[in-house]
Amino acid sequence: MRTHIALTVGDLEGSRHFYGALLGAEPYRTLPGYTQFLTASLNLALTAGGASGTDRGHYGLEVETPEAVAEALSRVRGEGLEVRVEEDVWCCDSLQSKFWALDPDGRRWEVFHVAERRMSAPSAEAPCCPPA
Repeated sequence: MRTHIALTVGDLEGSRHFYGALLGAEPYRTLPGYTQFLTASLNLALTAGGASGTDRGHYGLEVETPEAVAEALSRVRGEGLEVRVEEDVWCCDSLQSKFWALDPDGRRWEVFHVAERRMSAPSAEAPCCPPA
């Protein structure tokens, strides 16, 4: 399992530098308006466009198999939480199966599996995680 955090940032270049230094890693993928860091335990996505610190972004858990998504979905539904399921969707040019849930403070969390990653820029058909 890998933690996923997606942040909208006001200064993409400054944020790329900051998180690269903080994580001790080079970006995995850099596209116009978007930078992604992948480490063994973190999937950090930075998207340009927000006033610094004002967007909540979203959070998630990237799991290794579609079965792990199904197991988490069953557990969460079993606890009575509302979810939004998305299967075989393109998000940030990654083919994903996932579900979304809101925490008590309105933070968006996703549990997802990536079946395929493309290194191209996100398209209108594959925007980066549209609002819930």
